[in-house]
Amino acid sequence: MKQDINIAVLGGDARQIFAAERLARYGYTVTTWGLSDYAEGVLACETPEEAVRRAHIWLLPLPLSRDNLQLNGTSLTLSALGDLLHSELVVFCGMPHECFKEACVTCGAKIVDYSQDEIFLLQNALPTAEGAVAIAMNEMRRTLFGSDALIVGYGRIGKLLADLLVRMGVHVTVAARKASDLAVAELHGCKGLLLEREPVTLQYRLPILKQDFHVIWNTVPSRVIDREILGNLHRNTVLIDLASSPGGIDYDAANSLGLKTVIALSLPGKVAPITAGEIIGNCVNRYLEGGGNGR
Repeated sequence: MKQDINIAVLGGDARQIFAAERLARYGYTVTTWGLSDYAEGVLACETPEEAVRRAHIWLLPLPLSRDNLQLNGTSLTLSALGDLLHSELVVFCGMPHECFKEACVTCGAKIVDYSQDEIFLLQNALPTAEGAVAIAMNEMRRTLFGSDALIVGYGRIGKLLADLLVRMGVHVTVAARKASDLAVAELHGCKGLLLEREPVTLQYRLPILKQDFHVIWNTVPSRVIDREILGNLHRNTVLIDLASSPGGIDYDAANSLGLKTVIALSLPGKVAPITAGEIIGNCVNRYLEGGGNGR
């Protein structure tokens, strides 16, 4: 019976609140600690020790920690959290640091990085893409309809973002390193631009752009938009970086050139925490029911 499985949800942002509620609706017994607000149908605890006392499962934030010292959203140190681990646990967390992984292995706890689950990644791409559109609408001085947009990278997020924009009447160009990806993008109503590969570093970068773009989204987590590219952009171009650290834009160069740059990390938790939290809860439930791909 699911009610016999105790899940402790600790720390994080608003996503954790709705993940806890989702798991409670599935029938699990859920305790929480360190959340920013009340979660319906769960038991809120005063201390992390109380929350995990009877827990078989922990659900920790994405990312687990922003500074490799404290649990995201709380003042609890990862060291103190590690002291609560035991061999009967399954620990779900996002982007765990090596030290925490080692602590789990040492005590015999199983760790599952749900941020690497393929279904989670696919479902999470939609609120990210919608959030990316919302940022552009807030930052641009014109409508997206009829504008010229560039998307760098054509993975899960890039594909969804491109489809959304095409439906909104945006003239979309996709830059990718594979000609096959560009062929798919063109079938979906986009123009294609092949990324260049540096002969020495073997790193990919944008070629010099031959047209102006009103907005550029980057989804590639390596420096693909350098000072040379930035220097040729129109001063009103809005750059939005969706890639994880270190990102894909030379931010110092962009600032010195007076270009507007937005670093947009963890968008699902900011723009659609209910949906994003439910996606996390669904991922945990799927794993516990035997359909997960724990890593």
